[in-house]
Amino acid sequence: MVYAREDISHVLAARGEGSFAKALLVESGDGTQAVCKVMDISEANKKEAEAALKEGRLLASLQHPFVVRYRDSFCEAGLLCLIMDFCEGGELAKQIRRARRNQQRIPEEQILRWFTQAMLSLKYVHDKHILHRDLKPANFFLTKTGPFTEGQLLGRGDAVPAMMQYFSPTSKHF
Repeated sequence: MVYAREDISHVLAARGEGSFAKALLVESGDGTQAVCKVMDISEANKKEAEAALKEGRLLASLQHPFVVRYRDSFCEAGLLCLIMDFCEGGELAKQIRRARRNQQRIPEEQILRWFTQAMLSLKYVHDKHILHRDLKPANFFLTKTGPFTEGQLLGRGDAVPAMMQYFSPTSKHF
């Protein structure tokens, strides 16, 4: 399992890139995969660097079935790296685009299940006085298996959405 920097044997692929970070798919020696969110803080001012480090501490405090699990963080050569579980089902936004492209409807029951799970994750985060500030389908991720069901989106069963533990630099505690 990829639980810490020492567990990473190699980088498999880039999974995404945002304004402030890159997401890399990494693998351990035993073949398990995780996501390593990499933020370049080498040119950040003190306030920006502290905010990035604070994100790592914040993520470590979150434990909820519908929030992507944080595993570890480390700084190396001006890069802050956050290791999190890999959600095999990908972004909710991509699943929506795929259904639209294939002219398939996502069943209403599935949408309601995802919506409920998303709201439960947001309630959990808000109860901890954290405001996400970048909610969109691209920041909700799907697992292929979860605590309630197994299967693939638009296949048999369903997937479980997990809110990416991403807080923009403007994240607020209230």
